[in-house]
Formats: sequence, structure tokens, C-alpha cells
Amino acid sequence: MDAKRKSYEHMDELTVTVYERLCENEPLEKEMEQIEKDIKRSFSTEKERDRYLAPLLRKMLYASSNSGIEYTQGMNYILLNIIIFSLESLGINEKNIDGLHTANERDIFVIYREIIIRMDEVFG
Repeated sequence: MDAKRKSYEHMDELTVTVYERLCENEPLEKEMEQIEKDIKRSFSTEKERDRYLAPLLRKMLYASSNSGIEYTQGMNYILLNIIIFSLESLGINEKNIDGLHTANERDIFVIYREIIIRMDEVFG
């Protein structure tokens, strides 16, 4: 595990403020190109749900890349399923997506990040 990963090893250490900072920057160009390709592949149609989920998916994949996890094809599907499950659990859909708070986003991001770290031998 590299130094960047160790700095956010526990959920409590990855505060909402740190999560917001991770979302601010675009990842390396190579990773950004792959993320953008995979986001398009993540959705089979241009449904309303796809339009409101794609920006959240992009934001969290960028944050993941900026937190020291190199993006690998397929991570988008893992994160997308976590997002869908979490939003359903919170009662959030395309009509009330504004009800998603940054703290909720951070929690979704931390769950995703923990899964990826634990699957390091697959994605690493």
C-alpha cells in the first residue's frame, strides 16, 4: 500500500473536506481518457437516470484517482453499483438528487475505495 493510500486508511480520516479536495482536480490524462471511455460504457441507454448518475460517477472516479488509486477498466461498474444501491437506500432518485449531501457522497466514496483497496491483487 503506498503512502497516499495510508493517509486515508480509515473512513474517519477521509473527511468531507478532504473528499471535496480530491474531487476538485482531474486525474492524469491517461487515466482521465480511460475513465471517460468507461463512463460511456457504463450506461446502455441515455435514460434520465444515466444523465444524473454519470456526473456523480465521474466525480468519484476522479477523486479515487486523485487519492492514489490508479484507475483500471472495470472499476466504473463496481462504483456504479455502489452508487445505485446507496441512492436507493437513501431514497434519492433523479427527481430529488439535490438531496444528496457531500457527506453522503463521501460515505459512498469511502465504501468504494475500501473495496478497491481490498481487491488490490485484482486491480493492482
